[in-house]
Amino acid sequence: LAGYLAPRAAAFEHRIAALVCDPPDPNLGSHIPGGLVGLMAAPIISVEEKLSADKREFFRARMATHGVRTIEDYFATLRDYDMLSVASQITAPTLLVECENDPLAGSDGAKALASRMTAPTSHIALTVASGASGHCGGLGQNVWDSAVYNWVDATLGRPEQA
Repeated sequence: LAGYLAPRAAAFEHRIAALVCDPPDPNLGSHIPGGLVGLMAAPIISVEEKLSADKREFFRARMATHGVRTIEDYFATLRDYDMLSVASQITAPTLLVECENDPLAGSDGAKALASRMTAPTSHIALTVASGASGHCGGLGQNVWDSAVYNWVDATLGRPEQA
């Protein structure tokens, strides 16, 4: 939940010198489909949970985090997690990182957050070709580290050596 919690914290804590969001996910409810598809999503996922241990573990861990027991309640809870109305209060320079093949990247979270911020924002899209793929860079941590820490160095400067 850091792609949601970190920018939300930065909206209210102005001592934060720089913010990195990977991937930016300022509106968790935006992942839940609307209309007929949205009505069918919870029952379908409930069936998939019975058939797939991976799917069951994925959703049960997240439901436990939010203190709910059903997919319907989990979806209802996620709709409450929208920090876009306070994004303009972020004052820290912000790096928005999206990695190819990250299921949360490319969901317009970076665009939505950047459009509501007044603080300086930068965007980095890491690709499979660059060596980073998956959630938060996946196994391409050296690529991720280089991109993010170079931005941090450029944004904050290096401390003087003693």
